[in-house]
Amino acid sequence: MKLLGIDYGQKKVGLSLSSGRVAMPWKVLKDFNSELDLINQIKEIVEIESIEKIIIGLPVGLNNQETTQTEIVKKFINLLNNSFDIPIMPEDERLTSSMTKHQEISGSDDAQAAANILQLYLDKNFK
Repeated sequence: MKLLGIDYGQKKVGLSLSSGRVAMPWKVLKDFNSELDLINQIKEIVEIESIEKIIIGLPVGLNNQETTQTEIVKKFINLLNNSFDIPIMPEDERLTSSMTKHQEISGSDDAQAAANILQLYLDKNFK
């Protein structure tokens, strides 16, 4: 099963891919003018890459409370759900930012964050 991991941001969106048990950072989308434009870019990726499921990071505060960013991402998840016929799975991304900072990967922190989100999902669901 081929999965797409998403680290959503309003200016940049990190993407990762997995067709097995390991998530790999892929690329960052930053040339979009609106959420509709971004959805259309993701639709093209889903079609070209034969994606069967999308895993998107859901930011939650360390105290388990929703933040402003949580609400923004939830709205985007609703857009994804209305735009795709494949499962859209939110994944708690609480610790992925610190994981990414400690990995010291140059260039594509957003893609690495997407890979960390996807890897958390894979580790929990494909043991």
